[in-house]
Amino acid sequence: MIPTGSLSEVSQRKKRQVLKDNVGLNTTWRNGVFYTFKTQATDKVVVVKGRDCSSNVGRLGGDQVLCLDDSVNLGTAVHEIGHFLGFFHTQQRYDRDEFVKIAKQYIILDCVREFNKISKS
Repeated sequence: MIPTGSLSEVSQRKKRQVLKDNVGLNTTWRNGVFYTFKTQATDKVVVVKGRDCSSNVGRLGGDQVLCLDDSVNLGTAVHEIGHFLGFFHTQQRYDRDEFVKIAKQYIILDCVREFNKISKS
């Protein structure tokens, strides 16, 4: 169970859409990720309206903010949910250099951190 919270900025329509899209979530991850809306929890994900879509990777404890912007679609929401569940980007794998060559000269400066490798442990 992933306790979640919500601020009033997130419309009721968006909340209903999340519930409706549950079918999409269950087909995105083979084993399914089950969640419930529960506002009274010590550790929870708080969904807020942001300028972009973002989430920390893994469980932090306390209120963990998941930002979604106005243009969010199901795929992007699932992507950010994956981050708070502990998933990193594929290009950050510790063994990625065995499979691909990163052309660093073409990476936008603000995005360089997205290509930092995560340690094996």
